[in-house]
Amino acid sequence: MKGREHFKSTQHNYDLWSRIYDLVEGWGEAGLCQKALDFLEIKNTERILEIGSGTGSSLVKIGLANPQGMQVGLDLSFEMCLQAKSKWTRNSRDIAPGLINANAIYLPFQNKSFDAVLILFALEIIPAEFTQQALSECRRILFERGKLCVASMADASTLSPLMGMYRWSLRAFPEIIDCRPIRLKQVIKSADFFIERAELFSLWSLPVEIVLARMKR
Repeated sequence: MKGREHFKSTQHNYDLWSRIYDLVEGWGEAGLCQKALDFLEIKNTERILEIGSGTGSSLVKIGLANPQGMQVGLDLSFEMCLQAKSKWTRNSRDIAPGLINANAIYLPFQNKSFDAVLILFALEIIPAEFTQQALSECRRILFERGKLCVASMADASTLSPLMGMYRWSLRAFPEIIDCRPIRLKQVIKSADFFIERAELFSLWSLPVEIVLARMKR
C-alpha cells in the first residue's frame, strides 16, 4: 500500500480504535512514554509539539510540566483528536492544547516554531519512503538547537520467538499491528540530527528504543 492509500487506511483504522485505544494499547505504552518525557526534560516555558498525539495522554503530562508554555498535539486521526480534547477536559486543565488533525509529512506550522518535538510510537507507522520527509519537517519547525525525542519499536538483532511472532503479525494483520521495527538512531542521523542520548527498553519483551536528538548547528 503506497502514499495516499496508506495514510487514508491508517486514519480510518485509528478512527475506529480511538475509543478503546487506551484500553488495548495505551496502558502498555504509558511507562515508556513517561521515560521519553523524562528524556525531553521539559522546561516550564517551552513550545512543544507532539506528533501522533493520539488520545492525549502525553499532552496532559506535558501540560502539567509546562503550564506557562505551549503544547500542540497533531494526529492523522480526527477521532483521536476528539478523544484527546475530551481527556484534557476531564483533567480540568485551564489552557487546552492546540489539537490539529493533519499529516506529519506536511506540518502546518511556520519555520522555527517549536523548542521540542515528541514522537511516541508514530514514526514507525509512517511508510519508510516518507520518514525522512517527516523528519525534515521536524527540522524546519524547530528552533536552533531544538530537541527531537522519539520512541519506537527497535529493529534489534534478536531471534526470540516473540519477535518472530511480531514480525509475522505485521505481515498478516497490518491494519492492527502497524508499528514496524526501525533502526531509529540511523534514521534520525540521516535527517541531520545528532544523538544526545539513546537507550533500549522492553515492551511486552519486545525491544523499544528512545532517542533524544538535537538540531545540528
